Amino acid sequence: MVITSGLGDILFPLLRHAGGTNLAILPANLVDGDQVAAHDPHHGVRTRAVQNLALRANGS
Repeated sequence: MVITSGLGDILFPLLRHAGGTNLAILPANLVDGDQVAAHDPHHGVRTRAVQNLALRANGS
């Protein structure tokens, strides 16, 4: 349903950690000019996952 809506991403609550949020990015719905960047002041995002996502978003 989300993919067919054309949305590029969706936020939804974490079940494991109260107050947390998941971000699902849908590469099939990204268009030229869309960008993916992580604001991670506490260094909690896995770097490799962000790099792979950025590569997919750029069509690499």
